Parts: sequence; C-alpha cells; structure tokens
Amino acid sequence: MRLRFCVPILFAVAMLTGTAFGQRVSLNVPPRDTDSQISTNLEAHYCELNPAVPPKNRLFVFLPGTGGTPAVYKLVCDAAADQGFHVVGLNYPNDEAVNALCAGGTDLDCYGNVRLETLDGTDRTSLVDVNRPNSIENRLQKVIAYLNGRFPNGGWGQFLEADGSVKWPLVVVAGHSQGGGHAGIIGRYRPVARVIMYAALDFNARTGRLANWIAFPQNTPNATPPDRFWGFIHQRDELVNPTLTTTLGWPAYGMNAFGPVVNVDSAFVPFSNTHSLTSNLDLPDASGNFHGMIVVDVRTPKLGDGTPVYKPVWDYLLTGKPASTVGAFRPAKGFTYLRNSNTPGFADREFFYGTAGDIPVAGDWDGDGKDSIGIYRNGTFYLRNSNTAGFADLQFPYGAPGDLPIVGDWNGDGVDTVGVVRNGRFLLRNANSAGPADLDFFYGTATDLPIAGDWDGNGTDTVGAFRPSNGFVYLRYSNTEGFADVEFFYGQAGDRPVVGDWNGDEVDTIGIYRADAVAATFFIRNSNSSGFADTSFSYGTPGDLPVTGFWGS
Repeated sequence: MRLRFCVPILFAVAMLTGTAFGQRVSLNVPPRDTDSQISTNLEAHYCELNPAVPPKNRLFVFLPGTGGTPAVYKLVCDAAADQGFHVVGLNYPNDEAVNALCAGGTDLDCYGNVRLETLDGTDRTSLVDVNRPNSIENRLQKVIAYLNGRFPNGGWGQFLEADGSVKWPLVVVAGHSQGGGHAGIIGRYRPVARVIMYAALDFNARTGRLANWIAFPQNTPNATPPDRFWGFIHQRDELVNPTLTTTLGWPAYGMNAFGPVVNVDSAFVPFSNTHSLTSNLDLPDASGNFHGMIVVDVRTPKLGDGTPVYKPVWDYLLTGKPASTVGAFRPAKGFTYLRNSNTPGFADREFFYGTAGDIPVAGDWDGDGKDSIGIYRNGTFYLRNSNTAGFADLQFPYGAPGDLPIVGDWNGDGVDTVGVVRNGRFLLRNANSAGPADLDFFYGTATDLPIAGDWDGNGTDTVGAFRPSNGFVYLRYSNTEGFADVEFFYGQAGDRPVVGDWNGDEVDTIGIYRADAVAATFFIRNSNSSGFADTSFSYGTPGDLPVTGFWGS
C-alpha cells in the first residue's frame, strides 16, 4: 500500500520508528575549530549521524537561507540522518541575499559570480568578499576532516579525496532560499549525487529573465545531469515567486522531463515519481511565513507528537529514486510480464514483444527516467521506448551471434546503452547505434555471466561477473581490467544473476533468479555482500528469463 500524505498515517509512521530516531548522534562544530583561518560567520555547523540505521554512504549537506544558521534547520537534517546519511548543516557567508545584491542592475552573470565566489573563494565580484578559507568548499572539506579525525571509525573519511578535497559524487547538496540557489549552482559546477532546492530561484525582475547560470546550462560544466535535480516550494511563497520557479526555473534545470509539478498535500508518496513538488497548506500560526514553512524548524507545521508534516516530502526528496522491480520474459512465445512491486502476484503489465529464442534486456533508452524492454537477437538489438507491443524504436547491429548482451549507463549521462560480452571480453558502447566499442576490456572468465550496475552510487554503471559454477559475485568500480573491488558469495550453482536498486537508495545490488521444474523465485539483497536475501518471492514460471527495472508505474 502506498502512503497518502495525511496526518493519521504519518503519526503511525512516527510511532513505529521512534526508537531508531532516538539513536541520532549530533555535534555542533564551530568553524574555527576546523580551520583557524575562517574569520566570518562563526556560528556552529550542525553535524549528525544515526548509527542505528544502515549507512547510505552519502553525505547530506544543507545550506541555510540568507542570514540563517544550521541551528534553525535541524529537523530536515534529522530526517536525513534517519535515512542513513552522514549530515553536515553548513554555516557559510550568507549575510546578504544574492537576488538583492544583483537586483539593482541587468547583469545576468552577477548571480553566478556571487555564488561561485561564495562556493570556492575566487574573487569574481565586488558585491561579496569571500576568500578561500571562508568559502563553502573549504568549510565543508575542513569540517569533514575534523569529524574524520575525531571519529576515525565513523565513515566520514569516505567523503574526502586523497588530496583532502570534497568527494562531490558522494554528496547530496540541499539548501533553502539562498542556500537552495547555492545547491543548484554546485550541481552545475560539481558532479554531485543529488541537488535539492527548497524555495530557490535567481530571477532578474528588470529584464524578466533567469540568471544566466540557470538559463544556459551549456555555458556551465553541467556536471550533474538533470535527473538529479529536485525542488519543493510553497504555492504562496512571499519571497520566491512560485509560478516563475515552477514554469521557468525548474524546466531550465531539466526537471520537467521527470514528471509534472505535483501538489503534495493530497498526493500519494512517491508523488508520481516527479522531481517538482509544491504545497498549499495554510500557515500553522499567524507569525510564520510560507517561504520558511516548507523547511524551517519553527515555521513548518507539525503533528501532535512533533513530527514535521513535511517529513514524507523531505524523505522522498532525499531518496526519491524509484526502486527496481522484476519482470519475466517468456522466450517460448515472446511475452513480457512486468511487476510493479517485488512481491508475488499477477503481472501489472503484459505484452508481446520479440520472438522465441530472443534474449531480453531492459534500460532507460531515452533518458526519461523509466526503463523499457528490448531484445537481443543474433547480433542485433531491438529496443522499445515503452512497455507495450509494437515495432522497435531503435534497431541496430552490435556484436555477433553468441555474444551475451549487457546494458548500463557507462558514461553517467542518464541514458542506458548497450554492450556485449564475448568470452570474458566486454565491448561497451555509449550510444544505441552501430559502431565500434567505446570501452573494450577483459573481466572475469569466459564462463561467467556478465552483470552491470551502479555499485557505488556515483551515477555510472560498471561491470561485474557472476560465476554460475559456485555462486560467487565479482564487482568492479571502473570499466577497466583488474581485480574485483568487491567479491562475495551469493546464490548457488545454476542461479541467474539479476541487478537492481531494490530499495531506492541509488545503489544497485545483486539478486538471483532460481528456477526448477516447479517454481521460479527471486532472492534479492539490499547490499553487495554475502548473507540471506532481504526479500524473496515467486514470480514467473520455470523457463522464463528475468528482467529488472523501474517500469514507470
């Protein structure tokens, strides 16, 4: 059952999970304790971890709005900690609003210059004076290093590169108002795991145009793909125009490609899997404002037990990637049976595609955030952009008869492309078209079954091998030759491997499909390690071939 965004269910969720919430460990860290050269905005960073929940191995960084400090945004940080994130509510130079600083003129580069100087401390404008020690980047890397020094077994060191800089691909960066704008520009200039913008927009009223850094992503590094940008705003926000935000700002980030704007007040979680969320709830008290209501501690409405009403929204924004579910391809007659949950039951969608003897594949061929079916037949791929019967949308030769097909997003651009494996040789292509391999390397043995997934959550798929003779799994974090980065036993001889993000945490993990004369059963695991299945269920019939993906339902 999906959770409707309503008070009775939220209350039940809070009651059931209160024990784990009580295990949070938080620490207020004065910036100068981490770097004596930091000289402004000295209120403490708010750092947090909940050791009672499995770690996501992701760092949640929250940037306050103008004049705000991490102390007024603890609830959203608590929500992240309870999801398994390491958390840093970062204090940084935010005394003046970027939109106010740039509103007096018509320079649409002003906004980006102010924000980038605040980010890295490089002098770009006279409107702010932020040097390197006081910059967001320096403050963040120094507080991570400080926490790693104090708590060497706490996992903080994983968020730093060997040179001490921030390992941005492991960072979810979020912020409110001015902080939300900083989160957005960080996403444009740094490759982060996710961007969450609460009530944030850079818009010049004199020209009626967006700031250039938003409007023209092609003129920025565009380091984070559009599918990782998410936003939330109140429909009656007094400071940031919600209409301009939802109709101009969010589409400029590319967020409209992942669903329409959804009002969370009466919608179901997961909100149609959109990235664009609004609310129109009334203020909890007359002293508040709609701008702060969606995320500021004292402004946001709460249930009787103190649970923030918007907590399901915050949770969704943090981990809103849809989970993978299973399907079955019946090679005897070319029918596909897709299921929208990892449970036994009838197919939610079934259709004819392919012929007897085809090998099924699944991927997001057009970058719309949804997986659809394809088949591999004697050296030719036939890919379809919807899970319906019909002709192939993409058809091209690649590989040779006898090759095993493999699918993944090899370059992190949000589109899955094909590859083939030939006697342990991986030939991967970055476009769904005929042509030479973009990546060509050996991994595993000739009798291994190839697999691919985003094993470390960095947005790029890499290869692995399942050894059907003994059930060992060998995963590699780069698409190159070399030893396994992770290896473990899972399954048994004769099993077929499957891969998916079963819990929506943006990390792909292993599963197996085991069929005998009587039943076909999936055993899926939420971590890439030995152990018992986290979920097991029967689906399909013996002789079916498994497929996995997010089918868009």
